[in-house]
Amino acid sequence: HGQAQSVLQGYSSDDNLQKGMLVALKEGDQSKVIALTDKNAEKFKGVVVDKNDSPVTISNEDRKIFVATSGPYEVLVTDENGPIKKGDYIVVSSSSGIGAKATDAQDYVVGVAVCDFAGSGDSLGATSAKSNVGRIKMDVSFGRNPGKKETSANKVPAALKKFSEA
Repeated sequence: HGQAQSVLQGYSSDDNLQKGMLVALKEGDQSKVIALTDKNAEKFKGVVVDKNDSPVTISNEDRKIFVATSGPYEVLVTDENGPIKKGDYIVVSSSSGIGAKATDAQDYVVGVAVCDFAGSGDSLGATSAKSNVGRIKMDVSFGRNPGKKETSANKVPAALKKFSEA
């Protein structure tokens, strides 16, 4: 079956964004994108890609940053939540604009890993948290984290439950 290509939209940015970074629309300015963080994860727009997915750099003042909103694209990821396996959901990590394997704590996922990232060999460097950073192909698709654990104040801790049943 044919792969549907997503429409790339051009934006500008005040941030130094690179290919593979996860981005959100800037609050109050729909023409600009900013790096995605856990604070703006619900405003996820897409992934920074090259205009033709080729290494072309446009370096004039209003250089365009092209953002893919769906489809398989390379994203920057870290192994801070453990190695990433094909099929794992990806969320924004503690480093702005960089993805990580989803845990049960995040509200939103930004896509699904198309390949593995073990943090060695394919590594581009390390974050301040000493985790490895690299690029993997990810199927960009934003949504609620299916693995999120519901935290609820009325849940009785297991130890207390056992005690009250005894």
